[in-house]
Amino acid sequence: MYCRPFIFIRKNNCVYYVASFIMVLLFHQAFAFGNDIMDAKSETIVIQWTSEGGLEQPISTLADLTVFADGRVMVGPRFTDGKVVEEQLSKSDFNALCNFVFQEKDIWSIDSAALDQEVKAAASLGADVRSEANTIIQLEMEAIADAATTVIRTRLGEREHLVKHYNLLAHAQRYPEIDSLQRLRAIELRLLALAKQVANAAR
Repeated sequence: MYCRPFIFIRKNNCVYYVASFIMVLLFHQAFAFGNDIMDAKSETIVIQWTSEGGLEQPISTLADLTVFADGRVMVGPRFTDGKVVEEQLSKSDFNALCNFVFQEKDIWSIDSAALDQEVKAAASLGADVRSEANTIIQLEMEAIADAATTVIRTRLGEREHLVKHYNLLAHAQRYPEIDSLQRLRAIELRLLALAKQVANAAR
């Protein structure tokens, strides 16, 4: 892609730096997730989130939330009274979600094994000052009496990634100093909010 250099204009012995707005716009469009990922004909899964385990009996083996490359969102029966519902995201909403997960929170850099080790190290140093026995794991409005494992799968082109972490909500509350833990929790909250939005729209 050709990018125009900055233009230098000398006037009254002052140098003005004039950037080409066309160049900026082209650069932004070339790297926007909507142009690189969203494919109206694709059934490829881009993001998939589920919460496994806990005391709740699974209603279905389907994931809680699946986002496809064509912008469709499928929400599993845990949020929809045993049904499966779908909604079509707008291109801007799809772009915003992908930017949040892949760029802002950089899910690629979150490694499950490394994250587990960080949590164990923090616990061994006495960072945990609260009793785990008194912890109530709550997914927003849903209170669950036992912890679950957060599982998030992502794919862009040939690149795939899987992140799993047990007891994410409680660990994120206890260890605010662990950056990857906070980023993973933020991603889960974003996906949880989307799942509830789609489920509520279908009612």
